[in-house]
Amino acid sequence: ECRENATGKIYMAKIIPYSKESKQAVLKEYEILKSLHNEKIMALHEAYVTPRYLVLVAEYCTGRDMYGRPFGGTVA
Repeated sequence: ECRENATGKIYMAKIIPYSKESKQAVLKEYEILKSLHNEKIMALHEAYVTPRYLVLVAEYCTGRDMYGRPFGGTVA
Protein backbone atom coordinates (compact mmCIF):
# COMPACT_ATOMS: atom_id res chain seq x y z
CA GLU A 1 0.00 0.00 0.00
CA CYS A 2 1.09 3.58 -0.60
CA ARG A 3 -0.28 7.01 0.25
CA GLU A 4 -0.63 10.05 -1.99
CA ASN A 5 1.08 12.97 -0.26
CA ALA A 6 -1.26 15.68 -1.56
CA THR A 7 -4.54 14.00 -0.52
CA GLY A 8 -3.56 11.30 1.98
CA LYS A 9 -5.55 8.78 -0.09
CA ILE A 10 -4.32 5.17 0.13
CA TYR A 11 -3.51 3.22 -3.04
CA MET A 12 -1.89 -0.11 -3.77
CA ALA A 13 1.27 -0.41 -5.84
CA LYS A 14 2.29 -3.39 -7.91
CA ILE A 15 5.98 -3.35 -8.83
CA ILE A 16 6.77 -5.53 -11.82
CA PRO A 17 10.42 -6.14 -12.74
CA TYR A 18 11.11 -6.72 -16.42
CA SER A 19 13.97 -7.43 -18.78
CA LYS A 20 14.50 -6.25 -22.32
CA GLU A 21 12.91 -9.51 -23.53
CA SER A 22 9.81 -9.27 -21.31
CA LYS A 23 9.21 -5.52 -21.55
CA GLN A 24 6.48 -5.73 -24.21
CA ALA A 25 4.51 -8.37 -22.28
CA VAL A 26 4.73 -6.30 -19.08
CA LEU A 27 3.63 -3.13 -20.85
CA LYS A 28 0.67 -5.04 -22.29
CA GLU A 29 -0.66 -5.51 -18.73
CA TYR A 30 -0.47 -1.73 -18.28
CA GLU A 31 -2.30 -1.10 -21.57
CA ILE A 32 -5.08 -3.51 -20.58
CA LEU A 33 -5.54 -1.98 -17.12
CA LYS A 34 -5.47 1.53 -18.61
CA SER A 35 -8.35 0.63 -20.93
CA LEU A 36 -10.64 -0.82 -18.24
CA HIS A 37 -13.37 1.47 -16.95
CA ASN A 38 -15.92 -0.37 -14.83
CA GLU A 39 -17.08 0.25 -11.26
CA LYS A 40 -16.58 -3.46 -10.43
CA ILE A 41 -12.93 -3.51 -11.54
CA MET A 42 -10.15 -1.73 -9.67
CA ALA A 43 -9.14 1.50 -11.38
CA LEU A 44 -5.59 2.26 -12.41
CA HIS A 45 -4.54 5.57 -10.88
CA GLU A 46 -0.97 6.05 -12.16
CA ALA A 47 1.81 4.08 -13.79
CA TYR A 48 5.55 4.67 -13.79
CA VAL A 49 8.08 3.03 -16.10
CA THR A 50 11.72 2.88 -15.11
CA PRO A 51 14.50 1.10 -17.00
CA ARG A 52 13.91 -2.05 -14.89
CA TYR A 53 10.41 -1.79 -13.37
CA LEU A 54 6.81 -1.01 -14.18
CA VAL A 55 4.99 0.41 -11.15
CA LEU A 56 1.19 0.27 -11.32
CA VAL A 57 -0.67 2.38 -8.77
CA ALA A 58 -4.34 1.45 -8.41
CA GLU A 59 -7.21 2.09 -6.06
CA TYR A 60 -6.89 0.22 -2.78
CA CYS A 61 -9.42 -2.59 -2.47
CA THR A 62 -10.61 -4.10 0.80
CA GLY A 63 -13.21 -6.70 1.54
CA ARG A 64 -13.32 -10.07 -0.21
CA ASP A 65 -12.00 -11.48 -3.45
CA MET A 66 -14.30 -13.00 -6.06
CA TYR A 67 -14.20 -16.36 -4.22
CA GLY A 68 -15.41 -14.84 -0.94
CA ARG A 69 -12.02 -14.88 0.79
CA PRO A 70 -10.93 -11.78 2.77
CA PHE A 71 -8.22 -9.61 1.25
CA GLY A 72 -6.75 -6.16 1.64
CA GLY A 73 -4.55 -6.99 4.61
CA THR A 74 -1.10 -8.45 4.92
CA VAL A 75 -0.14 -11.57 3.02
CA ALA A 76 0.82 -14.56 5.14
